[in-house]
Amino acid sequence: MTIHLFHHKQICKEAAKPTVNDAPDPDPSNRTSITSSSDEDDDFPHAKETFFHTSRIKDSIAVQKHHGTNDCEVHEENPHLQDFMIPHHSVHVRRLDDEEEDAVTVTIAETAAEQPVNAAAAATTRRSCLRPETKTSYYNRPKTEKSKRRIHFGDVFVRDYEMILGDNPCVTYGPPVTLDWDYVEFNPLPVDEYEFHHPPRRTIREMGMNYYRRKELLTLAGHSEEELKMAKKEVKKCKSNRYMTRQLASYPVVKMQATIESALRKCRRLLKDDHWKTERHLFVQ
Repeated sequence: MTIHLFHHKQICKEAAKPTVNDAPDPDPSNRTSITSSSDEDDDFPHAKETFFHTSRIKDSIAVQKHHGTNDCEVHEENPHLQDFMIPHHSVHVRRLDDEEEDAVTVTIAETAAEQPVNAAAAATTRRSCLRPETKTSYYNRPKTEKSKRRIHFGDVFVRDYEMILGDNPCVTYGPPVTLDWDYVEFNPLPVDEYEFHHPPRRTIREMGMNYYRRKELLTLAGHSEEELKMAKKEVKKCKSNRYMTRQLASYPVVKMQATIESALRKCRRLLKDDHWKTERHLFVQ
């Protein structure tokens, strides 16, 4: 999942849904072209390797903590992906009762173009990843049948989420931020067009938000100064509780208690059925 920041909002790029082509490939030369394309990827210049990682992990941002990110995609000189983002529909989540944290209701404002999309999605055959499609396992199939299966990526779906006050205690200083449940979904774009128009990947330093940036986003979202102070107070309290937990976990008595709890759980599984045993028939043929 790649997250972009546009107009004080978070843009979340969802991975395009892979489709499997079961039809045989009429051109056997495609197999050679795929192999050659993977070899060409090694010709791209990579950033300098770090001490703990190697350049084999090409797409990992963790590799490039001290250097630039590896981005072998071709981008236009002046990226302007916002011009291609056409709103499709929006989703609003409204809480029924503020006292009940789990009580929510969803209000969806859809356009006319959304109805045929949902109808086509409902008519598509859905396959479960837990149960085999046929009695023959995939690994028992002939090699020729395995090689016919292809996976390709088509469209990219982009959603625009609001930024609201969060409760993550891992923030260094100030109030934390998080994504809201409300979002605006845009029309799908072909994956090649999306990669060409969006700017290059950002570094770790560019993806981080300092205290002033987070405070600006929360102020634009409509949060008051009193709410920000309360959030900082809750974060400080949670950090103190975590610190006490880490200190107490080093005592032998606490370690012995964890060992006893683990032994009791194992004995309980031997005496009675747990949810894994009762649901085994759902996964085993």
